[in-house]
Amino acid sequence: MKGTYVLVINLSRRIQINVGALGNFSFENGYYCYVGSAMANAGSSTLINRILRHLRNPNLRKIHWHIDYFLKNPNTQIVRLLLLPSKFRMECEVVNIFKKEAEYSISKFGSSDCKCESHLLYFRDDLPI
Repeated sequence: MKGTYVLVINLSRRIQINVGALGNFSFENGYYCYVGSAMANAGSSTLINRILRHLRNPNLRKIHWHIDYFLKNPNTQIVRLLLLPSKFRMECEVVNIFKKEAEYSISKFGSSDCKCESHLLYFRDDLPI
């Protein structure tokens, strides 16, 4: 199954982490919305397998994407996820919908393969999804 997904992540306290080539970032406590896609028909890049990877213990997987650096921190917890099965890549459209309600976005995070400013958005309070 192909598609787009949304991870709602709670960060229980302010942290500072290195996000690989992007450098060091400070993250405020609150909620983060990460929008990604998985466009393979089979293997590790199917929608279901990508979600299972994100839910797996972060210490048992290699760092591959920007979100892996964030989820590796013990103060993060995925509290909700949304799956949008589709044959078409929709992550840019989805992130732009959520961006309208976000406090701000984390510059260049998760968007190295598109023209979006970011695929990680910050919300002070929980998202209504």
